[in-house]
Amino acid sequence: YPASMPGPGQTYTYTYEATRPGLFYYHCHSSDGFPINYHIEQGLYGAIVVYPADQWPPKTDYEFVEIFGEAPLASGPAYVINGKQAYEHTLLDLINSQGYEVAVQALKTAGVPVVPVGTELTFYLVGIGNVYHSWHMHGGSPVFVNGAAVEGDVVPLGSGTAATVRIRVTNPGIWLIHCHVVSHADLGMVTLIIAE
Repeated sequence: YPASMPGPGQTYTYTYEATRPGLFYYHCHSSDGFPINYHIEQGLYGAIVVYPADQWPPKTDYEFVEIFGEAPLASGPAYVINGKQAYEHTLLDLINSQGYEVAVQALKTAGVPVVPVGTELTFYLVGIGNVYHSWHMHGGSPVFVNGAAVEGDVVPLGSGTAATVRIRVTNPGIWLIHCHVVSHADLGMVTLIIAE
C-alpha cells in the first residue's frame, strides 16, 4: 500500500512479480467513508491474466475478459457485464425492424466482436459483487472449463470466483452471452458476438 492513498486526478503504480499463471482479479479495498461494496459498484475492479512464460503469446485467436457484477441505479438493481447493460429484446427489435443483414452491420458498427466460424475463443470470467451469476453462450458450441466439457454450457460464478472458458465457434450467427440467472439477463446482463 502507498503511504497515502492517491486523490482525485492522482495515480499510484503497484509493482509485483507474477509468480504463478492464472486468472486473478482485483478490487478496491479502501472504504474512505464509503463501504467497500460501494467502490466495487462504481467499477473499481478489474482482471489480471498471467500466462506461463512458454505460452506467450497466447495460442487462442480471440480472448475476452468478462466481469459479472452489479451497478447501482436509482430505479433498482442493474446487473452488468464489464459495467455495461444490453437487452435481448433490443436485439430482436433491431432484427425484426431492419432485417438480419442490416442488424449485423449495425452491431459491427457498434463494436460487437466478429469472429470466424471455427475460431477458438477464450473467455476469462470473474464474478464480482455480492450475488450468484452464471455464464452462458448461445450458438450450440461446446463449452470447456479446465479442459472438461460443461453440461448445459452454463458456467457458475459465485461471488469472488473466476473461470477460464474455451469454446470453438461452430455455427454462424449473432450469439448472445448472458447470465443464466434469467432475471439478471432481463435486467441487462447480456452481451454478444457475431460469428461468420
